[in-house]
Amino acid sequence: MRLSREDRQLLLAILNEQRRIAAQNRLIFPFLRKIITTETALMSVLDDIEAEVAANTSVVGSVETLVQNMTAKVQEQADALAAGGVDTTRLQMVLDSIRANQTRLGALVTQNTPAPAEPVPEPTPTPEPPPETGGDGSVA
Repeated sequence: MRLSREDRQLLLAILNEQRRIAAQNRLIFPFLRKIITTETALMSVLDDIEAEVAANTSVVGSVETLVQNMTAKVQEQADALAAGGVDTTRLQMVLDSIRANQTRLGALVTQNTPAPAEPVPEPTPTPEPPPETGGDGSVA
């Protein structure tokens, strides 16, 4: 079977297009590999950051629990001593100091916590202007 001249030209054009696409792919693939490598490295960093946040959250929670328990125990002792007729002025000063430090720690955590980002409003589409019409009412 012999191909016509037009068919041969068409096949040659297809072959040239395939070669052009293959050449472009050879240029693109190294960039894609680099993007994938960078993305993998970024995800690893993100995993590390998430682990740090989890650890810090755990530490902050532990400190909160410790201070709350310590405050409760000191308050129990102060109440017991006061019930026994003992002057608890100095003990109350320690308790007030613990509570002030607890408040200060809470303020520091709040101060160093970024506010949530404001949601970005959806853009409202602008209506298309009506088509211009000529003096006779026809669309231009």
